[in-house]
Amino acid sequence: MDKRAQLEGFDVIVGLFIFLLLFTFVSTTWQEIFNLTERGRQLERLKLKAVELSDQLALSPGMPGNWQIASDYNKIGLSVKPRKIGLEKLNAMQNADYNALKTKMNIEGNDYWVRITMQQQIVFEKGMQRERSLSAKVERIVSYQNNPALLSVIIYE
Repeated sequence: MDKRAQLEGFDVIVGLFIFLLLFTFVSTTWQEIFNLTERGRQLERLKLKAVELSDQLALSPGMPGNWQIASDYNKIGLSVKPRKIGLEKLNAMQNADYNALKTKMNIEGNDYWVRITMQQQIVFEKGMQRERSLSAKVERIVSYQNNPALLSVIIYE
């Protein structure tokens, strides 16, 4: 008998095994690439939110400018002048409801953590710290009680 045109069972099994091995490798590699690019997009969105929020807190007095005493306000800000943090505004933020602040900061789907340090001493903290979560951190140099301070904002996915 001539065996040139015949497939044997062993040849089929080896070919199928090689095909499945290559298919598995290609599909898992493709999935990893997709996950990395999606995670990168999520991180960029978080970074943008963190930059926007840090700018809002450090540069804006809020809307209205005296939001800390107003009963109805649209947006919070901590500055009395750009990059100069006001004590009344910090106290109002400290006493405000966490979820209400998320709405006023336009970050409803995320968690936040805001901290001000001065000479490596924490002078203000508000929010929720989380571990093992996608996050973006932005820091701004500000003035607090006429001294340089560091405003840190972290947004969590």
